[in-house]
Amino acid sequence: MKKSRILTLFLVIALCLATVLGATACDDNSLGLTLNSTSIQLYVNGTSETLRAKVSDIEGDIEFEWSVENEKVAAIAPAASACRVSPVGEGETTVTVKIGKISAKCTVKVGPDQHKQLAAPSFEYDKTTGIITISDNENGANVSAYELHFYDENGIDCGHSIAVSGEPVDLSRVNKGTYTVKLIAVSENPLYLNSDPSSTTATVEVTVDARVELGIGDAGALEKADNWAYYSFDWVIVSEAYYYNNEVVFSFENNVSENIKDYAWITQLIYNYGEGLTGDMYVMKLNINTTTAGRISLGGKVVVLKEGDNVVEVAVIGGSLFKIQFAVAGYPFDLVDATVKIKVLEAPELWTETKKLETPESFEYDAETNTVTVVDSKNNPMNVNYTLGLFEKTTDAQPKGTVSFIPGEPLVVNSVTTGTYHLKLMAATAGAPYTSSDWTDFNGTIDVKNGKVDILAGNEAAATNNPNKWYEWHPMSNMGMPQTTINEAYIDEEGAINVDFTNATDSAYYQPLKLFYNDTLINKNEFTFKCTITTTSRGHMTINGEVIAIREDVTEVVFTKKPTGKNTITIQFGAQITNPNDTEGAKIHSMVTGQIRISNIRLIYPAEK
Repeated sequence: MKKSRILTLFLVIALCLATVLGATACDDNSLGLTLNSTSIQLYVNGTSETLRAKVSDIEGDIEFEWSVENEKVAAIAPAASACRVSPVGEGETTVTVKIGKISAKCTVKVGPDQHKQLAAPSFEYDKTTGIITISDNENGANVSAYELHFYDENGIDCGHSIAVSGEPVDLSRVNKGTYTVKLIAVSENPLYLNSDPSSTTATVEVTVDARVELGIGDAGALEKADNWAYYSFDWVIVSEAYYYNNEVVFSFENNVSENIKDYAWITQLIYNYGEGLTGDMYVMKLNINTTTAGRISLGGKVVVLKEGDNVVEVAVIGGSLFKIQFAVAGYPFDLVDATVKIKVLEAPELWTETKKLETPESFEYDAETNTVTVVDSKNNPMNVNYTLGLFEKTTDAQPKGTVSFIPGEPLVVNSVTTGTYHLKLMAATAGAPYTSSDWTDFNGTIDVKNGKVDILAGNEAAATNNPNKWYEWHPMSNMGMPQTTINEAYIDEEGAINVDFTNATDSAYYQPLKLFYNDTLINKNEFTFKCTITTTSRGHMTINGEVIAIREDVTEVVFTKKPTGKNTITIQFGAQITNPNDTEGAKIHSMVTGQIRISNIRLIYPAEK
């Protein structure tokens, strides 16, 4: 009797353990595995739903195993702890998720299709005007749009465009060819399916290949000859960038930045003229249509665009990239939001002669309004950037400073030191294939009061576009180069350049700071550049590539150069020293940080000796 009771007790315990173990294997909550839903309702051709598994009381990496009992009812797309469940056919099935031996289940019911299908519309197409007229009396507000589909001779759908009744059909989405077109009504209501293609058809001939989306950056332009691409910073919104029917269409917004407001290259188009002989210069005529007036740079050629069409000649170099920049260093960002369309009117032709701009007939400065009016009937305004020369004496050959301006707009003279100046005017070149005109005669004076003139950030192109004006360039980020901080960069009342900078990350970096200055006479004359450099640090610098040793305190610099074909003086505060015997130079080859003052600046030509 006692043995029987003991056996019975063991059987009860065994049954309890089996029950508990069974519960452990099947009870979803015992080890913390649950689903966000245990039952979902779907419909044929309806939307999907996502199941999400949640786990507690388990640490470490977890592998989820998803499965569906009947694939003819539902399809699954697992992604770790989530699983998208899509309807396939009417019926009921189960979706299961497992972690090892534990599992959780969800019942999936798929009901019949609840959608209605839109009725097929009809249309008429006018081959002469390209206008489509749509007839649709059944679908009403359930239609969001109409798509015109293009079918080739084999019945293959080669693309579609949005069709609007009473407007020309957009043919830019398909390549040239002859197509049979049919119309489809697209659903606005999620309970409606798109219509079948219309029974009415039309034959449409497309004579131009489909539009091509522009590539990105220099690499995109270099993919093939005569290719266009674009580049923009992350915050610029580019909504359209494509090439179609020999025209580039480029639409952008927010082309502005407070941090790098003096640079031209935030947003740009890039053209690869790969057909020309490498190194040769060609003249290309463009029509630029813009929705916003403003300044842009065309391969370094600064032009002021009016709203609408603008015809301009530009120079391109064979085998090189030509860049259109939608801001100009040193100017406001005029084209913040714009749609620009550019068409090549005449293919590039070899540049055989330099064209010199005509000297304007006259000009007048109005001190009360601080504006200049210009009489110039000889030059195409698209080839001209008017420059006002500020001369200390009427006997001076070169101005103390220059101001680029738009006639009728207020002058900005914050780049010129304090003084009273005599005025001359020049039709300054906006870029090749033109050169600047001669100066006019003197006419009037201007009083300038600037005790401290900031040197703007800008590259060599900025100096080229704005003669007789200093610009500074420095690396601003750690994108493969050290970062330089400019604490101050200005011209004082004596006309001396003052710069305080720090190159924070690399004591061996040889170009932490560059200064650029442009003079139109440099490229065709031997010249001597003289200055006095006072600095708190030792090192080496270069002037147009020639290495010059700089000591602490005062260094007198005399630099003579033959004509080079470049108009720019480039001072680089740092130089690579390659002479192994120059141990002292190798130690101090870069002026990494310091305060620098460049005074007694003189640019001397042979005629002045």
